[in-house]
Amino acid sequence: MDKINEFLKEKRGVSVMVLSETWLREGDFAPRFEGCEVVVDERGVVSEGASRASGGLLVLARLGVQVKVHHSSREVAALSVGDVRVVGCYFSPYTSSKNEKGRVKDRVFVEHWEALEGEVATHSNTIIVGDFNAHGLQGDTINYPRGGFVKKQMGKVLERVVPSEGKWTTFNLQGGKGINDHVFVALGNPMEVDVVVHEKESLGGSDHRLLTVTVPLDKPMEIPIVTRRWNLKGIEKAKEKIQEELPKGNPRQEIQHLMEQVERWN
Repeated sequence: MDKINEFLKEKRGVSVMVLSETWLREGDFAPRFEGCEVVVDERGVVSEGASRASGGLLVLARLGVQVKVHHSSREVAALSVGDVRVVGCYFSPYTSSKNEKGRVKDRVFVEHWEALEGEVATHSNTIIVGDFNAHGLQGDTINYPRGGFVKKQMGKVLERVVPSEGKWTTFNLQGGKGINDHVFVALGNPMEVDVVVHEKESLGGSDHRLLTVTVPLDKPMEIPIVTRRWNLKGIEKAKEKIQEELPKGNPRQEIQHLMEQVERWN
């Protein structure tokens, strides 16, 4: 924790910090950080005979920064900083699809992924960051089906931000299974998101490296044009019914009803 405090003291521009897999248990001390308050403190799960918890999620906010927490759990925490929504994640690993617990965890992951897609569908200015433990992108989807699932889903609603500095082994960019820390944004997002991988800094962690994500909060963001896929068949049916009602005198009420039907169809 000393290294985290040193980093926060040096980098005063950090507004929010997500710490995933904290290993903190229920009943452990409440951590304190330099110039920040803990806005999310989700403790991990302690297995029988274990000395520490697995998982855990902490989110820190710089004192004076207005933050609104919308949701928090052991896996996902969602909060707003101005117009930007930040989602921090930690998804525990699984060993094999043949393992019953592994299958349960994978189903839970899919449900959470769908919720993340829903988040960016309703809030385009969303940044999702965390440890996804999604291996298996070299075709080994038997032992690691989660990675294959993520690979198929990328580019539909979410896209991964490629670091402007530093490299990581995630998604086998450098070979091997890799570190599974990711930064996702909405497909075609309007924000200028910059990600840097600090290859020589783990802040006291083991195999993970510090990621910094920069968004110009004080810069106006262009509002994306949202298009809708209209149900043309439904519109044609409504058009026919409206044409039938027109000769009957005052069709306003019926036409309004038909317009509402079109809206429901879409």
